[in-house]
Amino acid sequence: MPNPLSYVLHTGTGSQTSFSFAGIDDYLSVTYIKVYLNDVLQTTGYTIDAANENVNFSPTAPASGVKVKIARETPSTSSGFTGNIVDFSNGSVLTAEDLDKGFKGLLHIVQEANDTGSGALGKTTDQLGWNAATLPVKNAGYAIDPNDLVTKAQMDAVSLYGASTIPQSWSFTGTGSQLSFTLSPLPSSTAADMFIVEVGGVLQRPTDDYSITTNALVFVSGSAPGSGVGIRVRNFGVARNALDVVPNSSITNAYMAANSISTSNIQDDAVTAAKLADNSVFTAAIQDDAVTQAKIADDAVGNDQLAVNAVNTDQLVTSSVTTPKIANNSITSEKIANAAVDTAALGLNAVALTNMKGINFTGSGVERLLHIATNGELTAKSLSNIGFGGAVSANLDFAAGPYKCVNLGQPTTDGDAIRYQDVLSPAQIANGYKILTQFSLPRFSVAVGFLSASSTFETTAPSAFSFVSGSLRLAANSGTWYVIRHNYESSDSRFFQGIYGGATNETIGAFTWVISPSGKTPWFVAVRLS
Repeated sequence: MPNPLSYVLHTGTGSQTSFSFAGIDDYLSVTYIKVYLNDVLQTTGYTIDAANENVNFSPTAPASGVKVKIARETPSTSSGFTGNIVDFSNGSVLTAEDLDKGFKGLLHIVQEANDTGSGALGKTTDQLGWNAATLPVKNAGYAIDPNDLVTKAQMDAVSLYGASTIPQSWSFTGTGSQLSFTLSPLPSSTAADMFIVEVGGVLQRPTDDYSITTNALVFVSGSAPGSGVGIRVRNFGVARNALDVVPNSSITNAYMAANSISTSNIQDDAVTAAKLADNSVFTAAIQDDAVTQAKIADDAVGNDQLAVNAVNTDQLVTSSVTTPKIANNSITSEKIANAAVDTAALGLNAVALTNMKGINFTGSGVERLLHIATNGELTAKSLSNIGFGGAVSANLDFAAGPYKCVNLGQPTTDGDAIRYQDVLSPAQIANGYKILTQFSLPRFSVAVGFLSASSTFETTAPSAFSFVSGSLRLAANSGTWYVIRHNYESSDSRFFQGIYGGATNETIGAFTWVISPSGKTPWFVAVRLS
């Protein structure tokens, strides 16, 4: 694009105050130089330096980014031209200067009109577009190419129909041989996919059955519509293929409005388990009695799925609770009804003594004894000649009264109770012999000791006997001991005996306890009556 001849453009920096207009193609008067900031005419804040062809701003420089336009505007009205440029008079001398000035004035006006578009659609200041000066552009045609101007009709079509063209339609009647049918008004597009064509109510396939030219519908050779058959052509302004089914996976959730699928749109058995997300079916979505036994998989209901106290007697099938279903120690006395357990329900050895602790066999002041019948039945018998002392686990105690054990059998094993006749003969019993229930015998303490070959003294009573300074000694207050001691003196073996003991330490015998030359060791045995 050529540079304008009648003005120059600059961009303010915020600090620059002087701007040149030497690029303007001459001017007849400096008064024709005008200054604009962002297309707004300025009348103050600047001066013109004609000698250097500069505009100087003072006191404020144009702000950064502001467009500074310095333009030549030659008077273009009759009065302005004759009053300022040239005015010829009859009888005057015609000079070359006057002619040049007149023609130059006209040239400048033409240049300015070309640069600004005066009287036509003008250009913007930056010369990059056309400026309609807020006026509408009339009688524009339909945009065809991507860079064409779009009309209001096309925009309304997009708003109303979703396409940039207003829907069009044409109707014809086939002749049996005619292939081309003129479209009037002219179609807004030549793309066959933009049109729906029906022949006798049957949709035709774009390109395969027909094509669209700038002014006609053309059927392919050999497929002319039959005589009298109706032909309907419609252009909705958007491309579509009416014969194809919806491609697989083309309808996604993004294309479905909320609540667009109701129960009536779902076929029977169309919703399977694979279509249900985890936890998508909750209690409120299940109808009453909808879950039957057939709907519950084997082992699907565990303890975690059962509410507390949810299973009562009514829910249990007869014989459904078997021994493997009962946990150890899970049946307590609270779970057993009165008289629910009879003899037939007790297995052999089912009731042990340890399970009978704490049973009270007394009542109304009468002692009772547990009686086991031959058939195994347990009863509590009243007793009148035996008493129990304390709790069941206590020892049998006869101290409270003149009771005795009678009718005892003959003892057979250790620990059996014995009778008089088991110990005494009838004659002894007749002569009044008694079995001693308590007697005592004297108790003795025995101590031994010896002196080893290494002169080490050993004894079983170290608290009483010791070997001090070569002599056997008895500690004070150790009791009275009868001591037999054996010693070796001059290769002879000698025995000594005596009774020792007192309040002070005592040396047993007035001799030194020594080992014989042959290595034999002395020893002692002592006895004390406890």
